[in-house]
Amino acid sequence: MELSGKLIFTCGNGLCSLDLNSLSIKEIIKYKGPMALQTSVSLFDDKVLIDSRGRLKKIDLITGGEQDLFAGEYPYYAATHDYLFFYRWSNENKTRKLVAKKMKAGTELVTLTIYMKPFKINDLFIERVPPVQISDDEVLFIGNDFSLNCYNMATGESVSLGIKNIQPFIYRSKTGQVLCFDYSNIRWLLFSPDDKNTTYIDDPPLFYTPVAYIPDKDIMIYTTDELSPSGLEEISFVMAFDFESGIKKKLIHGQGTFGAVWINE
Repeated sequence: MELSGKLIFTCGNGLCSLDLNSLSIKEIIKYKGPMALQTSVSLFDDKVLIDSRGRLKKIDLITGGEQDLFAGEYPYYAATHDYLFFYRWSNENKTRKLVAKKMKAGTELVTLTIYMKPFKINDLFIERVPPVQISDDEVLFIGNDFSLNCYNMATGESVSLGIKNIQPFIYRSKTGQVLCFDYSNIRWLLFSPDDKNTTYIDDPPLFYTPVAYIPDKDIMIYTTDELSPSGLEEISFVMAFDFESGIKKKLIHGQGTFGAVWINE
């Protein structure tokens, strides 16, 4: 499996860059204290957006410089319409909102959905992941009634796609499918937004988290855990998976990630 470009990913309490050719890792920024960085990573022009302890940050990939933005978690920036999607937590009424705003224009928030407790389906907690962009105009997200919804940034309209209890993670642009987790059947599937067809997949194995996609290679980057040889502890890995061939490649040993984005450079 030949890979190129860079993977910008969360690494412990920091943000790191992985050269996918040499597999060398460079630290960009590091935070102090436990659980400081559990986030998605999103491109924003030549920088990235992350969150640290409930605050959205803009990070310069060259200098590591940080700009504090505002309260929010798990950002995704859709450059085609200047939309920034993120979560907001309310301690007062114990709700979680998925909201969007025009980032550069600075317009007011649009609330896509409000999640009321419990945030789980069949005793499985819903992953906090950003909407998945499937076209220049559209993103998918899971609504408060656990239905898969499509939001059109051009029209401002949100519609249900008639399927429930699946969480979208990444868009497989080569086939026009979305990799989703089915909370009802506890399996991964590929969902086609155009014809609503679903295809269950069992490779890679069940327990992993997709974090990025390389479109020109049709390769998914994911993080997973395995038991150590002694069976006494779990070891985290970052892996690459070729959808077409089924080939897997270990990129990072002993380190997982909460979020990542691929950069073609």
